[in-house]
Amino acid sequence: MPDMPRKLPPYVQKERSRHGKVMYYVRAGSGSRRRIRLKSEPFSQEWFEEYRAALQGARREPESKVARQGTLEWLIGLYMHSADWARLAPSTRSQRQNIFLHVIESAGGAALTQIDRKAVERGRDRRIETPFAAKNYLKTIRALFRWAVLHGHMKTNPAEGVEVQAPKNHTGFHTWTEEEIARYQARWPRGTRERVALDVLLYTGLRRGDACVLGRQHVRDEVITIRMEKTKDEVSIPLLPELRKTLDAGPTGDLAFIATMAGRPFKKESFGTWFRIACREADCPGSAHGLRKAAAVRLANGGATVHQLMAWFGWKDESMAMGYTRAADRKRLARDAAALFGNHSPEPEARRPNPEKDDAKSTG
Repeated sequence: MPDMPRKLPPYVQKERSRHGKVMYYVRAGSGSRRRIRLKSEPFSQEWFEEYRAALQGARREPESKVARQGTLEWLIGLYMHSADWARLAPSTRSQRQNIFLHVIESAGGAALTQIDRKAVERGRDRRIETPFAAKNYLKTIRALFRWAVLHGHMKTNPAEGVEVQAPKNHTGFHTWTEEEIARYQARWPRGTRERVALDVLLYTGLRRGDACVLGRQHVRDEVITIRMEKTKDEVSIPLLPELRKTLDAGPTGDLAFIATMAGRPFKKESFGTWFRIACREADCPGSAHGLRKAAAVRLANGGATVHQLMAWFGWKDESMAMGYTRAADRKRLARDAAALFGNHSPEPEARRPNPEKDDAKSTG
């Protein structure tokens, strides 16, 4: 097949040898000299696993040098070896570690006494073109400085009160429509791995990371019980008949329902890439998280209460569930209001002149 252009992950370099062979290398950070070659088939699951391992190895290089005490890099190092850091979900640690890497490159040598609100705002403003990246940056920095204040490394949290607003017209991940779900199911019928993936996500509402580990060991008496990766809370949801039909048709893995061609569980990052390809082939613009939102819409439209949604999706804050129930209530109220038009009789038609009857009345 021809070499199709693909967007390379961060820190991956593509080179062609003198013999014409294409090779990929990982080099983390502009100052790093070490390069690690990725030897597996490009963009395969094994390739992405090599990439993550190489990236983690490359990122450990700056830790070999001793950061000067009292600097931002020194504080980040302490925080990343703390119990607070260990309690974070692996996905959160990975995201924040990447943010810290960029922070260290740009301002790692800055003294903590020099870091004030304006410095945090400058970091936010450098990311203002991507508001959600700016939001994640603020979450990460705020948590770092909160920990620093708690343990006596700083007197105040310079990130406290610094905010960033997402665009008003941005609603986050696209919520799958019923038409898109039907189109995907038509392209990937029962008996395909792609259909197993969609139905697990849709009929459970689980996040991508949890859906990738869901297997028979989590099902008892047709009830799914799983501890969520992000919050560490346990949820119990019914295994719906439609999902049972799909799982019985397979193919599924031994340890996880959603599995690679080799029958092994997906890494959630490689699953995201694989699932996006399946969506494109079905002419669907959705993502895995968009199916979680579609599941919430279905339940809310079916009359689920705020607390039922919270129990199903593991939400601790009512505001998330209330957003779905309010939208469902608006649709329901609009339908009920439309029926009120039937309670009014139509206006009587204007009497049309009838010459014969009018003449009879006049002569009578």
